[in-house]
Amino acid sequence: MLSLALPASLLHALASLLAGVLVAIAPPPAATDLPSVDPAKIRAHIEEFASDEMNGRYFRSPEGKRAAQWLADKLAEAGAVPLEGRDSMLVPVARVPDAAPNVVGWLPPKGPKPSGEYILVTAHFDHLPPAQTGEDRIYNGADDNASGVAGMIAVANALRNDALDVGVVFVGFTGEESGLIGSRAFLEEETLPPARIRGLFNMDMISRQPDGAIRLDGGPKGKILVDLLVRLAPRVPIEMKVDTHPDWLDRSDQGPFLRIGIPSVLFSCEDHEDYHQVTDHADKVDEHLAARTATLVALAVRTYAREMAPRFDLSPVLGADGAQARTIRVGRTLPNAPWWQPATRRSQDRGLDAAILAALAKETGWTFEEKQVAPGEQAAALANGEVDIVVNGASASLAGTAGLARSLAAVEPAYLDRSGPALLVAKDSPISAESDLSTLRIAVRAGSAPALHLATREPAVKAIVVTEPDGAIATMISKGELDAFAGDALSLELRAARDPAYRVVRLGAVPTAILVRADDAPLRDALGKSLGRALESAEWRAAVDKHAARAPAPASAPASAP
Repeated sequence: MLSLALPASLLHALASLLAGVLVAIAPPPAATDLPSVDPAKIRAHIEEFASDEMNGRYFRSPEGKRAAQWLADKLAEAGAVPLEGRDSMLVPVARVPDAAPNVVGWLPPKGPKPSGEYILVTAHFDHLPPAQTGEDRIYNGADDNASGVAGMIAVANALRNDALDVGVVFVGFTGEESGLIGSRAFLEEETLPPARIRGLFNMDMISRQPDGAIRLDGGPKGKILVDLLVRLAPRVPIEMKVDTHPDWLDRSDQGPFLRIGIPSVLFSCEDHEDYHQVTDHADKVDEHLAARTATLVALAVRTYAREMAPRFDLSPVLGADGAQARTIRVGRTLPNAPWWQPATRRSQDRGLDAAILAALAKETGWTFEEKQVAPGEQAAALANGEVDIVVNGASASLAGTAGLARSLAAVEPAYLDRSGPALLVAKDSPISAESDLSTLRIAVRAGSAPALHLATREPAVKAIVVTEPDGAIATMISKGELDAFAGDALSLELRAARDPAYRVVRLGAVPTAILVRADDAPLRDALGKSLGRALESAEWRAAVDKHAARAPAPASAPASAP
């Protein structure tokens, strides 16, 4: 686990009182439906991976690269193969060329309806460079994190014959001890599309806990996985201490994934007297605790894969009697305030679209499940059956997107009429609603409602498609590299209210609406009726007051919608 460099006396005071004490708990009798995990094999892998020959596995050392190859070989023995389009499990880190590579292998889906999604099981394989002085200079890192690596290999072996509809991806991250190098690169370089990752189980130090209880942390963003694991733990059985260390969530490789909204959890143990010491040796590990943890992870992956609503499902959402036949999948992009935003420990407010879904759920009794889609791909995801409805601050104009597999329809009544396409410009920019937009450098996101608006209302505009975060695009405007960014008026006005360097030029009024497939008339009609009632709820009115009222009203009547 990444060190916070706190004084060892503070980190290990309690553990020091228990030095040398290990609670050897015999593995429980295995239930016939539990994944099979062998504690002896876990111990053997820890002993091999944490041996002196590995010399600490520092991520910029030859031994770090040898450790990566060792892990790739063990995953191959467990049945994993390189990702599609790759001929090796060794995935270099582009921005750190001399680093040991990430190790990425997977068990492809063998189920009857492959979903195109992934569940990740992860552990970092690096540790620390040799000490400069002392008789023993090798940081073997048996618990940190040969134990997590051995647990990950055990999960791969346990699931190798499962017929799941999702791909199970095993990632050995490099450079965790040096600032989460590998996990950040995995997302930055899109080793897998982040929107297709449904969850991540990270194991970092799982074999040294005197009270025998593994620590499980996920916080608000990992709640769906935490709830699942709490439900399954008695079947192993394993004792867990849940969400006791929120400070750990940014200290290991689940952190970058949680920050972009991917449900993720960390399995770990309390820091002990050998944490980040040369004395973290294999003879001190509890292979039975590591085996129980790996069993729980394998069981959770298997269960989560089977319980997830499948992607690309066009079966009816409502039955012939009008009752909900299956979970309604809601498309969303990464956090996009004020429409979607992640819950935190201090605030459970998740934005306007989460509020309208909550109001609809209360009105109808329906259940909804969020599914990520990439920005600009909402309309296509809905048409293809990836999701059933699009909320996500969606403009009604997206219903007119051309070239889709199925046509879309906007549900009436629209639930917010203060929205619409707009331009974010510099405060001193001469751009106005009457400006000749064809002479401007305007950034857009592919497939977005503002992009559609420009294409239909301003066909002479040569828009520049961008993928950078909004903050980076705003910086480009302030530097003069762009003239404007076309986005949603409400989101941009909220940004301009926070940053006086910018202002907003509205281009038109397009209501914010829920989108459905046009040929799904039963769902469209039911949503329309329920939405009208839901909009009268106190919860929805409070959400609008909280978010939309922050933005100033347009100075003049907006242009007609396209």
